[in-house]
Amino acid sequence: TGKPRTIYVPSYLAKRIWIGVKHLEPNDLVFSNSAGGPLHNSNFRRRVFDPAIKAAGIPRVTIHHLRHTAASLAISSGANIKVISRLLGHADASMTLRVYSHAFEDDLVKLADEMSLLLEDSGRGNLKRVV
Repeated sequence: TGKPRTIYVPSYLAKRIWIGVKHLEPNDLVFSNSAGGPLHNSNFRRRVFDPAIKAAGIPRVTIHHLRHTAASLAISSGANIKVISRLLGHADASMTLRVYSHAFEDDLVKLADEMSLLLEDSGRGNLKRVV
């Protein structure tokens, strides 16, 4: 959308990034083109990202695939859907749910397994209160 947004990253990653940028001045770009200007997505993808994917020997993947994977992993880990929606820059959580609803399929299997365990325990008189 072109709107500015704050991106929070895990401290582990922030520390790794800091090692690479601590020498920069406050207005310097972290990722720049060979002339020091803004790095354009198509150039980065063609010159850096695609060759790295090829060198890693993995099937073609796009930066958008990485965004999709990050959102799906966040959903799978149980993150709050409103937080994920905000991270992705979606206007509301309903859009996030529409786009990423497939990511909940594994959760259905996990839920069925957990229900089975609860039912098995209740049959042995070991039913625990689940809050």
